[in-house]
Amino acid sequence: MKIGKSRETILKVRQIAKVLPVLLTMSRRSIGSYGGRFRLIDLNAACGQYEVNGELLDGSALIMAKFANELNLPVEVTLVERDPTLCAELVRHMESRNYRLKWEVLCGDNRVLGPEVCARGSSRDRGLVLFDPNGPDNQESGSMFTLATTLSRLPAMRGVDFLLHIPTSTIKLMHLAGKKINKGSWATRDTRLLLERLLDINKKHWMAREPYGQLNWTFMFMANYRWRNGWAKEGFYWTDTPEGQDLLMRLSRIGQSDREAA
Repeated sequence: MKIGKSRETILKVRQIAKVLPVLLTMSRRSIGSYGGRFRLIDLNAACGQYEVNGELLDGSALIMAKFANELNLPVEVTLVERDPTLCAELVRHMESRNYRLKWEVLCGDNRVLGPEVCARGSSRDRGLVLFDPNGPDNQESGSMFTLATTLSRLPAMRGVDFLLHIPTSTIKLMHLAGKKINKGSWATRDTRLLLERLLDINKKHWMAREPYGQLNWTFMFMANYRWRNGWAKEGFYWTDTPEGQDLLMRLSRIGQSDREAA
């Protein structure tokens, strides 16, 4: 990988490789006999593969494509990345694997391409949209939540699940900074805490994961259906359970360590 990476990036890749296949399987099980497609959309696809200590690790885009390639049903994969260099690298990875499925790599801003891509489906479709921002434009400005809110209201996204990869410490620090500054660009930024941002997204059921890493990353799985249990083995809990409510409050609440960091 030619772009910079840190220990946090490597940790993220490993966590996504652990979590994403299971949640894709759950989304696959939601398909009924409605005649829709199974759609997998990565709105922050990056280059597709990462080299870590001489080992090549697939990122979210290639994990999605591999999963879709093994399904015996109408399926399509859409990968969105803003950086032209990373787009070209991702296309090379996809072409080298000879997937037997419909896929596309789109290069551009996901705030523009996301609504265009997601609106062209059917309410009968199922699948998953992944939001995994990296960098200030898609992370600190709150655009991930704004974009998820917009997409969740599209008819074609009614049966499609959302998976948000969220740096909760960044959101808490922005909230504290916004309260202190509240002028200039800060006056127009979304500095709300996590729970307030999530309430805008039009999905009935949420499942949160215990945080990890220096930025206290969490996964938030959002769907219009739910299965009986969460995924406690991996620290996922439905937020209408006592464990999930406690976790959501911890992810949203400002603690003493957050105030000290600010």
